[in-house]
Amino acid sequence: MGIEATITTFDSSTIRDQYKTGEQQLAVRSYFWSNADIVDWFFGADRLGYPNVSMFNDPKAEELRAKAMAGSATQAERVKNFTAYHQYVTSQFPYAPIYQPEQNMAYNKDRIVMPDVIHGTSITGTVMLDVSVKE
Repeated sequence: MGIEATITTFDSSTIRDQYKTGEQQLAVRSYFWSNADIVDWFFGADRLGYPNVSMFNDPKAEELRAKAMAGSATQAERVKNFTAYHQYVTSQFPYAPIYQPEQNMAYNKDRIVMPDVIHGTSITGTVMLDVSVKE
């Protein structure tokens, strides 16, 4: 594309401070959330600076967000409301959601026994694995 970029990696506390300055031209964020309410997390006006690093603050988006978060009586309504919220935010703000469901995990099969099936959407701090030391 002809863009010269300097990629910088920060620790968690430093990157939060950097986001709040608004000086960055692009931020790449990763997350392991498979639910539509991640839009609320990244674009809610009550979270300006972090995690809403875009500083997106739009009255119509906030109205749609409130309806999606608290105004849904059924799961079908929730999906409909979050779809409307997501579509509106996408139409107003240049961002590209990249969903990466695949994960790779390496382990030494001579030292650790892993379960055949891992019941979890991702291997993170919230997934408990029944692993044991191989005798």
